[in-house]
Amino acid sequence: MKSPFGELRKRRALTLRELASALGTSTRVVSEMEEGKKRVSDKFFYPLWKMGEDAFALAVQQNVFIDWRREFHRSLSRGERPPSI
Repeated sequence: MKSPFGELRKRRALTLRELASALGTSTRVVSEMEEGKKRVSDKFFYPLWKMGEDAFALAVQQNVFIDWRREFHRSLSRGERPPSI
């Protein structure tokens, strides 16, 4: 499964710094969202909308990605087969 924020960044051909600037946040926050460690804060909804993105859909996709990532790592730690990539 791929990161919704990573896909957004690739689709728009933005660097971490450029996306962070557009969202009014740090590159660290964007990086953590791409890694599935952070949810989409409501403070990003307006900047995403200004970029022409469906912020609500992106937030839902991010939540699915985070849940998948947690289950993936939980499976690995138990020695089980992780969910499909």
